[in-house]
Amino acid sequence: MEMRPGAEIDYPLRIRRVPVRWKTATEAWAPPYLFTDVQVRGPSKLWRHTHRFRKTEGGVWMMDMVRYALPFGPLGSLAHRGDMRQQVSGVCTIPGPPPRYTRH
Repeated sequence: MEMRPGAEIDYPLRIRRVPVRWKTATEAWAPPYLFTDVQVRGPSKLWRHTHRFRKTEGGVWMMDMVRYALPFGPLGSLAHRGDMRQQVSGVCTIPGPPPRYTRH
């Protein structure tokens, strides 16, 4: 798959064993500095995931920033307090400091 603005990726997911179809599109593509993918279809009300990279003396510094909102109003807030935050953190599987989250 060629990464470029507008490129779309379909992901088969399972949320609590329920199959979910998730599609993201590349919104920004600026190698080698960053790229951003946004949800086109899926379980979130909002999903914007920006990956930033910077060359360092010891290798590469990477920061993931995820902006997301869950559907279902108060029920979505309860899910976030439950285990949803941990599931979102699973998107960033590279060892290092935990990702930062901004809820909207």
